[in-house]
Amino acid sequence: MTDWYRRSVVATGAALATGTALASVGAGSTNDGPALEEPEGWTSHGGTAGNTRHVPSAGGFDELTAVAWQYEHNGLAAVVDGTVYLQTSGELHALDADDGTLLWVQQEISAAGTPAVDGDAVYVGGAELTALEASTGEVRWTEAFDDGASVPAPTVAFGAVYVAVDGALYAFDAADGSLRWEREFVGVTHQPQDRNGPREFAYAFNSGYGTVAATHGTIWALLDERRNEGLAGTDALVALDPLTGETRWSDHLDTGHLGNGLTATEERLFIEDPAEEGVIVFDVTSRESVGIVSDAFVTAATDETAITRGRHGLEAIGPSISWDAAAPYVFGTPTIAGDTVVLAHDKDDSSRVDEIVGLELEDGSEKWAFEFDEKQWSDGFSVECIVDDGVVYVNRNEGLTAIRPAGDGEDDADDGNEAADDEGTETGEAADEDGEEDDEGESEETDSTADDEQSGSDSEPDDTETEEPVETDDGDGGDSVPGFTGGGALLGGAVGLEWLRRRASSKETVEK
Repeated sequence: MTDWYRRSVVATGAALATGTALASVGAGSTNDGPALEEPEGWTSHGGTAGNTRHVPSAGGFDELTAVAWQYEHNGLAAVVDGTVYLQTSGELHALDADDGTLLWVQQEISAAGTPAVDGDAVYVGGAELTALEASTGEVRWTEAFDDGASVPAPTVAFGAVYVAVDGALYAFDAADGSLRWEREFVGVTHQPQDRNGPREFAYAFNSGYGTVAATHGTIWALLDERRNEGLAGTDALVALDPLTGETRWSDHLDTGHLGNGLTATEERLFIEDPAEEGVIVFDVTSRESVGIVSDAFVTAATDETAITRGRHGLEAIGPSISWDAAAPYVFGTPTIAGDTVVLAHDKDDSSRVDEIVGLELEDGSEKWAFEFDEKQWSDGFSVECIVDDGVVYVNRNEGLTAIRPAGDGEDDADDGNEAADDEGTETGEAADEDGEEDDEGESEETDSTADDEQSGSDSEPDDTETEEPVETDDGDGGDSVPGFTGGGALLGGAVGLEWLRRRASSKETVEK
């Protein structure tokens, strides 16, 4: 059990008494292989090839002060090298990130999900997997699948495009679309605690959004128990060689645990488990699950810190960080930008306007808040903030909206929601809602991006009063973890469970 776990995961309410949620078996290193190189920016679903929702920012993240521009359509976007690539209504639109000017439109594809940008190409799923010229929108190559299977948002890494379609994982050469390798099943050994001994089951791949992720030398993927050939009631995880598709390691989750979202850093994986309404934390080095963060559906993570968002608010975990912000159904999907957590916030009051807030990563205190002119979000839960180069992009009724800090093109921007600079906005129909709300699926709040991107959906409105983020007490009282010393020594068993019960009681009080 790692020190990171002892000092953080347990401290935020992880399940501690019944053992790990994922056993450790298999051999071979998961980071021996090609280095992962990504362009700067919000490159794909979840922001990175690891779905981390993390944007490094050495100089911090400045307070947002004005709407820079609004485009007439909503959708799912990637932002790289000064260009916004917006998937909307099955089309791909390229916009100038400075002023929202339309650069090109590709209408001859049936796109879905967030585009992925790498080098001079853009890749998008939908009816087909399509590669386009980033500068012109011209189609480079396409790949269709049998029976018209839909292609989720792709993961681009190691010179390849990875997509899980209809239970199989494919790796296509990013340059010409040729097939590098294909995997239909992965053998996963089950070691039951009985006399029958180990058995191997064939698992197919989870074809949902955000279920494939890349780290240095490794492709990680979730395996779907609904498609396996024997062991029911549990999903699995596999690490693959990115160049050959060979299995380096695989194992199942404990019975009853499912996975429908994966966030991958070099040190840890975070598996979104709708069955438990929590996030399983997996240590890459030891190949062990080190706990479950309760009341968590989606994760933003660095190698040192993770922010989870659940029904009742935010949780921050890390070696030196432990805080929560209790506020049911009012926070959107978190994004970590440097030392700031950026997210949509709805104050759950018809008289209060929507806002984007920046929280201090270290303690959860509010650094700044940008208020729109009106309330549009029913609860803020389904809203994702895309961040690049100090600018936040968010969907509003009027369309995709860019908000920037003072001094960053301030002459072209207005306060509040009446932003849209006419010069940078295409005129036409009302804002398109594509990508906003998800379809009904396995979990009610799986990933709060737009709908066509996640099978599990967002929240229902909640009338509970919003509370401001507060730092939890690290001292002798309140939510301090029993049995921990400065060195992080663990005292589990009944004492730990009693602490969890007190945490649960506290959250019930918040709900009421």
